[in-house]
Amino acid sequence: MQDNKNNAENKILILYALAQARYAMTKHDLSMIMLDNLLMSYYNFSDAMYGLKDGRFILLENDGLNEYVEITESGRSMLDLFSPNMDIHKRSMIDVYMEEMKDELIDKNTIRATYHPVEDDRFMVEISSKEGRKVLFNLDIEVATKEEAEAICANWERNPEIIYYQFLALLKGRKEELL
Repeated sequence: MQDNKNNAENKILILYALAQARYAMTKHDLSMIMLDNLLMSYYNFSDAMYGLKDGRFILLENDGLNEYVEITESGRSMLDLFSPNMDIHKRSMIDVYMEEMKDELIDKNTIRATYHPVEDDRFMVEISSKEGRKVLFNLDIEVATKEEAEAICANWERNPEIIYYQFLALLKGRKEELL
């Protein structure tokens, strides 16, 4: 009976973390929140995740690099029903951890800029912006030099919002919005 209670509590903790996230969460990020705070073992985390997935309380989606986790409406309903019984100390631990890691997790999961060499000493630059599982902006462009590739990646990481809106203005033919 105690194992069932612990498993249910673990599921609620995971759902709580997902509901509080203001950014895309990977399975790894979620496991670090739970394991770093000693809220559950890896075995218990995995067991709870599979139970949540099988019950359709969460969605798991692999983008080739990461496995993203998203709470479903059923998961939110379950959380609403059982969250009043959550341990306040454990809830606080999740809140503090997520606040401390917010900037790192947001940057890691939403803004991406990479490059790699292709034929003839040219470079393919890949930049993107995501909000949860939704891709807001994705651009692959081939450039002549490594320096150009590095500059594009650095500029995207510093100014993704400005570049995004300028790119849209350019595509829409609105020169006045480019400044």
